[in-house]
Amino acid sequence: MASSNMGLAILGIIIVVLIAVGVLYLYHSKGGFSTIAVQMTDPPKVPAGTSALVIAYSSVKVHAFSATSNPANETNQSGWYNADGSGSVNLLAVTNVSQTIATAQVPTNSIVNIVRFNITSATITINGTTYNVTSPNGQINVAVRASPKINASSAAVLIDFRATVNTQGNASSHTYMLVPAATAIVVNANSSVSINTNVGGQGSISASSRARLNLGLNVS
Repeated sequence: MASSNMGLAILGIIIVVLIAVGVLYLYHSKGGFSTIAVQMTDPPKVPAGTSALVIAYSSVKVHAFSATSNPANETNQSGWYNADGSGSVNLLAVTNVSQTIATAQVPTNSIVNIVRFNITSATITINGTTYNVTSPNGQINVAVRASPKINASSAAVLIDFRATVNTQGNASSHTYMLVPAATAIVVNANSSVSINTNVGGQGSISASSRARLNLGLNVS
């Protein structure tokens, strides 16, 4: 009787192990998930005497689709992935460096083609005085240029946000308006490129990434 019970116990353990192995196999065969950092770089075009242009952001999302499917025909394999992160960034403090504004989990081997975030408010400091800045387009959608597959454990969507601040009015009464212009690329981590996934953290930008960003700007 005891040996029979022991045999059943051993059989149960074997079944549990086989199920665990099967789950792990399915997980890795489908690629699992990669951490993707949403990063921002480059200063905007601002009036003379500007020392800071701070935007507050929220609702950061990235859109990804299967690398083996046609996004025009396989919409059921695409979707939006929420990024953890909201806060503010001084666009004049990210000259030739990147700052992580949020992170998300997306399927490994997928392709990220859009990044979206809301600008909830903005201020500009000119000659020591801070003014409110209006943004006619609160929700920003940035297309990702020629995105490679997310094939590393960590990657980044690097947004080159070159907005322009226009001055309206006269010398005694004027307002400021933010006109967005941006492009984005995906950078996979490798032996020579590290990704800072800490929100608020900064990192360097490689020459090849800079060259890819300089190919063009687009925003909607």
